[in-house]
Amino acid sequence: MSAWGDAINERRNDIILDKGATIDFSKEERDIRNEIVDDIVIEVLSESVRSINLLGCKKITDVSIHTIAEICPKLKSLNLNGCDISDDAIIDFVSKCENLETLDISWCNEITDDCLKAIGENCINLKSLKLAWCNQITDTGIEAVSWGCTDLITLNMRHCIKVKDKSITLISRNCPKLQDLDVSLCNELTDDAIKAVARGCLNIEELFISNIPKLTDLSIEEISRNSKQLRKLYASGCEKITDKAAHTLYKTCPELEELFLRGKVTSTNSGFTGCHSFVFDYKSSLKKLFT
Repeated sequence: MSAWGDAINERRNDIILDKGATIDFSKEERDIRNEIVDDIVIEVLSESVRSINLLGCKKITDVSIHTIAEICPKLKSLNLNGCDISDDAIIDFVSKCENLETLDISWCNEITDDCLKAIGENCINLKSLKLAWCNQITDTGIEAVSWGCTDLITLNMRHCIKVKDKSITLISRNCPKLQDLDVSLCNELTDDAIKAVARGCLNIEELFISNIPKLTDLSIEEISRNSKQLRKLYASGCEKITDKAAHTLYKTCPELEELFLRGKVTSTNSGFTGCHSFVFDYKSSLKKLFT
């Protein structure tokens, strides 16, 4: 008998896409996602599957991940954001799915450096890695990723509170293709980390550094000198960054489209109005502000 209940079964055609190559539960209502268990996932697996999205499926366990590793060795994308998954499951998975390009294990609270070491050793094709709110990981794990996953384009480490400047500096040296980096709420970081990113990742387009209390205008100045492809900068809650930095960015980053600074922004003599909160989505808005 099928493990699919009536409510889920009605949505089957919206979940299994691309002739079975994609399995996506992420767009379902929360009450449906809460009914997704291991048996349901396992039932739809096949060797042809290339992408699996289990975002918010909180009842999924390691059993599903071990089975995915066995049945779907050619998988390229796996989203486990918010799932209750252990290190052991991810270590087994990455050892068998060498074609993996995208992995999201944000909010998987049991993930440690051992998991990241395995990712660094096995996932040489990885382009996108999301680790937001994985609070147990440290520089040791991020360094392993930097050495093994040198083709990274997207890296999200939001609220990885144990990460320090050392590992971010290594990321900037070893992952020069990086375009999208989120280190918001990584409270231990200093200007040295952001300056290293600006110098080493010259293709950076989206940078999220909000709520890092130690950052100052020195970070913004280095970004201004080097990040000519920058389109988005989010630096809300960085109280030591002044409005002078905003002027510098506008003048030196020609691709800048979106800028977000919020908090105790200090007014200077630069001619800027000293607004405490602003978000601009278009170049025309930025131009109007700074001219």
